[in-house]
Amino acid sequence: MKSLEFAARLLPKETRKAVKTLYAFFREGKMTEEAAEVFKVYEIPREYPEDFIKARAAHSEGKTYASYEALERYMYGTAAVPAIILTYVIGFTDKRALLYAEELGYAIQLTIFLRDLRKDFEQGRMYLPQNELASFGITSDNLSHHICDEKFSRFMGFQMSRARALYVSADEGVSLLKPEAQLAVRVASTLYEAVLDKIDEVDYDVFGARVETNLLENIFLAYGVWKHSKTGSPEGTAG
Repeated sequence: MKSLEFAARLLPKETRKAVKTLYAFFREGKMTEEAAEVFKVYEIPREYPEDFIKARAAHSEGKTYASYEALERYMYGTAAVPAIILTYVIGFTDKRALLYAEELGYAIQLTIFLRDLRKDFEQGRMYLPQNELASFGITSDNLSHHICDEKFSRFMGFQMSRARALYVSADEGVSLLKPEAQLAVRVASTLYEAVLDKIDEVDYDVFGARVETNLLENIFLAYGVWKHSKTGSPEGTAG
């Protein structure tokens, strides 16, 4: 959640405080008095925290997912719902923003699954569709032996294209947020999409050192987003 916390610094002070409380709720999965107050003040429908807590419980079971549709149902609770909850807090001018928030949640979660593939697999979890792994000829043996061959590269490329399409679609909804929240959301989106660029740079080999952007790169990327918002010039890229 480091990139989200980095981006949250760009929000107004009171909003940052509420967002910080929600980050604690997302990490712990427990409804504290502070979190309950945020849900009350921002009039967040009760179904959303309930859906998140249920999905978090499923996370601990270490399931696999037969298809992307099955995975998306899981991601709804763990990723789309938190994005929707945060959207209520940062504010929107059109309720369609909640649908775009879902897409950004899916994009970020899928990026994390790709980045953390080795760690998750070694912990008995696989958050990528079983039928798609099979269609690219990737077996458990491939993953356990960290085989990064042409088949694996094509699989990763396919998944990354899906994630990038979600980022592009989600970006259309940023203008439906309150103006003071738009920069933070664009920065968060850019920082996570930059992880995909990093995976590209290592030729899809996510079995080695963790693929991530560092603080200096995050600052550079955030500056690029800010500059683009002011001038319309191209944003910076990491790497």
